[in-house]
Amino acid sequence: MIAPARQAACEVLRTVESGRYDLATALAAVRDTLPDARDRALLTDLATGVQRWRLTLDFFIHALTGRHVADLDPEVLASLRLGLYQLQHAS
Repeated sequence: MIAPARQAACEVLRTVESGRYDLATALAAVRDTLPDARDRALLTDLATGVQRWRLTLDFFIHALTGRHVADLDPEVLASLRLGLYQLQHAS
């Protein structure tokens, strides 16, 4: 089972990547669906962290997969970015 905050973070990242909303708007739309304050804090940390480190994360994704990030499915790309961010930066 995927933690609610991580699932919400993937949703936010896909929304931002698609250009439908900016990060702040996408976060605001999803944040209220999480009843636990810790989940809301984790969501914010994950989504803002991935956006902050996106170019570096994309470099590593390309190096590890041998594929350009533009060729990856948006859901897969969001999951890879999120996972790499957590491995590198989350405590």
